[in-house]
This record gives sequence, C-alpha cells and structure tokens, in this order.
Amino acid sequence: MRIYRLLCCLPILFALSLAAAEQHLLYVASPGTRNYVEYGGVGILVFDIDNGYKFVRRIPTWSVPDGQQPENVKGIAASAKTGRVYVTSLNRIIAIDAVSGKKIWDKSYEGGCDRLAVSPDGKILYVPQLEGPLWHVVNSATGGLISSIETKSGSHNTIYSADGAHVYLAGLKSNLLSVADPKTHKIASTVGPFDNVIRPFTVNGSNTLVFVNINGLLGFEVGDLRTGKKLYHVEVEGYKQGPVKRHGCPSHGIALTPDERELWVADCANSAIHVFDSSVMPPKQTTSIKARDCVGWLSFSMDGRFAYSSTGEIIDVATKKIVAALRDEAGREVQSEKLLDVTIAGGKVVRAGNQFGVGMKSAADRHAGVNSRGDHAMGFSHEKTTHHFRLLKDGGAVEVSSNDPKDADSREQIRAHLKHIAASFSAGDFEMPMFIHDQVPPGVPVMKRLKSEIKYEVENIAGGARVRISSANPEAVKAVQDFLRFQITDHQTGDSLEP
Repeated sequence: MRIYRLLCCLPILFALSLAAAEQHLLYVASPGTRNYVEYGGVGILVFDIDNGYKFVRRIPTWSVPDGQQPENVKGIAASAKTGRVYVTSLNRIIAIDAVSGKKIWDKSYEGGCDRLAVSPDGKILYVPQLEGPLWHVVNSATGGLISSIETKSGSHNTIYSADGAHVYLAGLKSNLLSVADPKTHKIASTVGPFDNVIRPFTVNGSNTLVFVNINGLLGFEVGDLRTGKKLYHVEVEGYKQGPVKRHGCPSHGIALTPDERELWVADCANSAIHVFDSSVMPPKQTTSIKARDCVGWLSFSMDGRFAYSSTGEIIDVATKKIVAALRDEAGREVQSEKLLDVTIAGGKVVRAGNQFGVGMKSAADRHAGVNSRGDHAMGFSHEKTTHHFRLLKDGGAVEVSSNDPKDADSREQIRAHLKHIAASFSAGDFEMPMFIHDQVPPGVPVMKRLKSEIKYEVENIAGGARVRISSANPEAVKAVQDFLRFQITDHQTGDSLEP
C-alpha cells in the first residue's frame, strides 16, 4: 500500500520539481539596432539559454501603425525585486511583467528617453532624456516622476551601482562622468576629464574604476572613481580605425566579465571584439574575436559563461568561440544592443542581469580576499596590526605596526616582513603584492623597469617598521605613488591619496 501511494505521488512531485526548476532566459528588446526591424521585428524576444538559445516567445511592446516606422529601443533593465522588465524607446518607457508578459504601465516623458538603470531594490529608475540636459528619476511601480538631475551633458547612458550607493551618468556632450547620490538625487562628484566625450562605459563592483569608450578612440580610457582622475589611455593594437556603420565612434561597447578578470571592447569597423586582461593595470590586450557584423554593444550572462554581442552572436567566455547565433520565430538573424538575462523559478523572477557588462566583485568580497591572502603571505594577522601607506613628494612609505604595544611576536614578524619586501622590491620582485591583490598592482611594471633608480630603506618604528621608498626619477615617483594609492584603496586604510 505504501509503495502504491508513493507511485501515485510521483507525478505530483515531478510537476512540483519542474515548477521549481530554474529557467535561464535571455530577453532581447527589438528593434535594438536603431529601428531596423529586419533584425528581429518589434517586441521583447525571449530565448532559452539552456537549450542552445532557442527562441521561446515574443512579448509585445508597442504597436506600430501601418505605414509608420517603429521607434528605436534605447535601453532595457530588469529587477528581480519587482519581477519586471523596463524598456525605453525614443519617447516612452514600458514596464512589463517578465513572467506573464503583461503590460504594467506605459508612459511618455518630456525630452524623450535613453538607456536607463534600475536601483538594486527595484524601486527607482534613472532615465536619461534623449541626449538632453537631465535625467528623470522615476517611480518604477507607477512610472511617476520623483525628481530630476540636470547635468547639461547630453544625457545618454546610466549605471546604478550594485550596492545602490551611486548612479553613474554619462552624456554624449561631455568628457566628464557624473556620479549621483541616489539618496539626494544630486550630483556628488565627477570623473575626468577624459580625452573626448564619453560613449559606452562600465564600472567594477567595488566602485573604484570606470572604463570608458570615447569618440575618436579604438580602445578605452580608465578613470579612478575615488579621486576623479583619469588613469590610463589604452589603444587597441594590430587593428586600424575605419568607417563605422553606426554611432560615429570606433569602439561603442565595453564590458567587464563578472569576475573582473577580462575587459571586452567592441570594434565596429573591423567587426571584431578585443579582449584585455584586466587583472593588470592598464589592461593588457590578449586576443581578438571576429564577429559577423559591426559590434555596437557587449555584455555578459550573470554567471559569466557567455558574452553577448549586439550582432546576436553568443560567445563562450572560456574558449572565446561563438557557440550560438540568435534567430527569431521566422528564422531571421536577431541583432540588438539592448539585452539581458533573467532567471525564473517557481513562476517568479529570482535573478536579473544587466544590459551593461559591469563587474560583480563587491568591495567587501575583494577586501576579504586581500586580507586572507595577506595574512598567509605576510605571516601576521591583519586583525592584530595596522597598515599605513604614505605618499610623499619623492615617493612614499609603507608603515606597519602592531595594535598591542606588548605584542612582541607581531612586531618582530612585521620587521622581518618589511626587510624581506624591501629586498624583493629592490630586485624587481613583486610576486608577493601580486599574490595578495590577485592582480598586478598599478605602478609595478614601471617600478620593475626602473628598479635601479628607486631606493628602499627600512627603519624600525614603535611596534613595527617602515619602508621609505624614494627616487629622483619623476616617472619612478609617479609609479611608486600609483602603487601606494592602490594599496590604500585595496587595504582600505583611509590614508591620503595625495602627497
């Protein structure tokens, strides 16, 4: 009898397991390459990631009267908190239930709309006017206006930081990135100036670095979100700029892998994607991938396994091979610059991706890793000691001391460690900081090259020791200071970033 009852229950259990199973779906807004309906028609196209990106269904967005052209789709965002997908056109925003496909609201806004962003809690949308002077702050539940932020920058692209503390605003008429405080809806700071006006951009998860495409550059520039300064100018090597189909700039698309180990950069003229190692600064070019058309946008799946090109090609991140190409229900090639992945389980959205390829390593995760590797490499506990990094006119200094004046063990371990690193750095050996920070810190390549022109002097201080680093070579001094600024940020010491 018990076996019979169990057998009777199996269909129910199987049905429940199917209902609870996760669906990994790609939502593609169209027309997402200008208003070209030949690349997927009109609507949100849904593809099954786990089934080779097979077409699943089309969710209606806006109807197009006979004889008229559809509006360009300008952006897409999604929230697991609300279960909704938000799509902007030249003039409107539509909010749609991601599971049922039901329209929740549809509103137009003064000055039009561009590439939007949703807050991590799903409550707020930051919506740029269409290359206008300001951003609208919108209630995601109703579409109602809450506030506005004026930058007079030609409002265009928007990223909401994963921790909800910052909103990054880039305009087509400005070489400055504006950073808004979402608590006040006011501009808190700017980053730049960059060498030209900002086009697509991305940020890392710890809100310390921004990577920007700019007009006239096949490549990108890097900015420091903490100091507001431009750090690096990086050009793609081995390829020439040429005429572009769209956007008027050589590189219109830039994305970090979620683990932040790689930075991918679009190249329209050469129909290519250039991959950079972003574990070093400035990022180092490693390989290139040929695409079937002009690449005008890049992003990644939440799990980091796949890269999404605006050409509709799906690329395996590990192998750099194209593994699928999107086609709609009629078999047409699908291309779009507005797409993201969504995970559904139990009839609800449980995770939602981002149209921008933003880094996903939080400051807390990174700091914990730095501390753990540091304790292992240095031989003493970060909890029992205090680091300071000082910037000075001719270089700087590294200071470490024990928190307890009676802790003789930590004091001696510190002094032994600093003697060791002074000797290693003098020899051009930076393996220890590379291990601790899981990347090549800024300044290290130059400090290696100019090692004979940099002096490292160790002196004991109360509770520990100090390494004084100095040079008469301006290039070496800058490299030392870049190295120490990075240490200040990654160890979160709070020391001054200026000499």
